[in-house]
Amino acid sequence: MDGHAERCVVASVQSSDGIPYFHSFGLSQNYAVIVFQPLRLLNPAKIIELGFLRAMQEVDQTRIVVVELETGTIALDQSIDEKIYFYHSISTAEYKEADDPIVSLRLCAYRNPAQLTGEHQFMRLEQARMGLEWRSKIDKGG
Repeated sequence: MDGHAERCVVASVQSSDGIPYFHSFGLSQNYAVIVFQPLRLLNPAKIIELGFLRAMQEVDQTRIVVVELETGTIALDQSIDEKIYFYHSISTAEYKEADDPIVSLRLCAYRNPAQLTGEHQFMRLEQARMGLEWRSKIDKGG
């Protein structure tokens, strides 16, 4: 290898219920794991008023998509009732069980979306200039 990586599209996954919040993914030797959190941007114009994450609306499910990297085949596309909110995946593991591939994704997750969408979640520059009282309003997480 000459030290230069070439980028290419491996797969394309459509969303039929708005623009999903997607921040991090898992990657093993053979699979990519994509988790569409239960937040959707249904009205992009709201970004101007509320900011990106606060413009998101909750939906009732978390969607998990597993893509086989070599072929781009969708190995799994499943929605689950459990709402999973997170910023980053920690690790992705892959192993075989009776010749079937098992892919495991570890996340640093939150119980509710306030960690992502709360009014005081991200300190904005204007808040930083307003003193310690405003800087202390950053959401501690769920």
